[in-house]
Amino acid sequence: MKILKYIIPAVLVMFGLGACENMDELYKDYLKEGSIYSGKISDLNVHSGYERVVLSWNNPSDNVSKKIYIGYGMSEVEEEIIIDEMVDSYEITDLSDYTTYFFDVRTMDEYGNKSLASTVTTQVFTHVHLEGVGVPVFSIIRDQEVGAAQIAINNLSGPTNFFTGIVWSCKNDAGELLAQGEHIIKPVDLEASIAKYNGTNVIYLADDSWIYDAEDFDLGETYNFEYTISYFPCIFREKTMDGYYVYDKICSDSVPVDGSAAAVCIEGSIDAGNAEARFELDKTPFTFLSDERLYGLYWSNGAPLPLVTLNGKEVESSVIYVKGGYRNATHDNPVGPIETIWDNATAVDTGTGKTTYGATFWHNNGYGYPYSFFIDFGREVNIYAMRFFHALGATGGYSPKDFELWVSNDQNPNDGILEGWTKLGDYSNPSGPNTTYDQAYVEGIRHSIYGDDTYTPTFRYFRWVGKTELGPFDAATSTSRIAELKFYGKESVAEE
Repeated sequence: MKILKYIIPAVLVMFGLGACENMDELYKDYLKEGSIYSGKISDLNVHSGYERVVLSWNNPSDNVSKKIYIGYGMSEVEEEIIIDEMVDSYEITDLSDYTTYFFDVRTMDEYGNKSLASTVTTQVFTHVHLEGVGVPVFSIIRDQEVGAAQIAINNLSGPTNFFTGIVWSCKNDAGELLAQGEHIIKPVDLEASIAKYNGTNVIYLADDSWIYDAEDFDLGETYNFEYTISYFPCIFREKTMDGYYVYDKICSDSVPVDGSAAAVCIEGSIDAGNAEARFELDKTPFTFLSDERLYGLYWSNGAPLPLVTLNGKEVESSVIYVKGGYRNATHDNPVGPIETIWDNATAVDTGTGKTTYGATFWHNNGYGYPYSFFIDFGREVNIYAMRFFHALGATGGYSPKDFELWVSNDQNPNDGILEGWTKLGDYSNPSGPNTTYDQAYVEGIRHSIYGDDTYTPTFRYFRWVGKTELGPFDAATSTSRIAELKFYGKESVAEE
């Protein structure tokens, strides 16, 4: 028994010494790690999108936290996510079961022990929020005077949706594509619009590029539209006495929705200026015709030299082109080439601050009137109107007043004689108080070819005949100046 009495204390001492050693190790770990528990996250935020959220937070600075735990559901945790690193934001998608979600975010140590919870509840946009939005209303307006038809769309925003963009196409009953277009609001413009959005600013849109030939749409006919419209769904809280909506939330995602609609073509008025921009001919293929057989050689004393062969006989060019005296428009042209009148070059007038076509121009220096120049349009076209732009300071003189327009569709131009000329008409540029600054230099003086914007016959070759000048005529010093010419119409489609 004595032996046992001494053995037992010895064993206890040994165990005690081992325990103290383990406690020292735990204490050392505690001092090294700073805490034995995972720290709680702070500043939990949530941003709601369409069927998704982005959670963000600040992580604790301890050395124990190794993972992130996220639990979520309608009002309690139904789904769990464990992330094996210390991220500070996370996106959760496919949230389509509920419109309101509860989120529980915590840190975890390496053994899976959770920290204290940080929670947040938020509304999430789902298909439910799409059910109350309005659908776009299409219209087709045909303007007989302008000779164009414009597509317009109404009902693009409302109390539960804020329009961000649309892509659409229009077909007839036979399924032929007649028109298509898009309008996407730039992000910088969206931010400004959302800031003042009150649910009552329903958007009506008639984009300048949605203008087409009137012949493409028949009055009274129905046309079919397919579209994808995108918008921010909205959740409004109440409607004020003034009729404005107070919003709890606007979705952070622009949601695309496909749909279809129909519209009947009706008669109405559209902005002629917009129509003109849509139908301005591309002047890249234009070429100035410099063949001397079109003009005659150097003009001496107003008489052309006989050099053109017509039907086997040598005749003066005056026989071909109505009367003598038409000068080559490029003769003595120190300012710039004839192409200046269709180069679309603009400059800011320092006196008014307006962008004009008048600062660059061509002129025919010192040889008076009448004169001609010829343009190859580079393809067969039909036009219904043109615009004339004065050179700056030339509205009271130094610009043509009366002029003629001629066209030809000669199929054999290589013989040097353009045949089959058709005179489109006689025209006159107004001057002085009858011409505003904007007409002369910014917008241009519009001339309808036939007075009713109907199209000319098909042609390729164009002839301008300047006859008189706006200012006092002086054959020795006359400088006929033209800043720009624009033509409106369409390229001819070859018949099969």
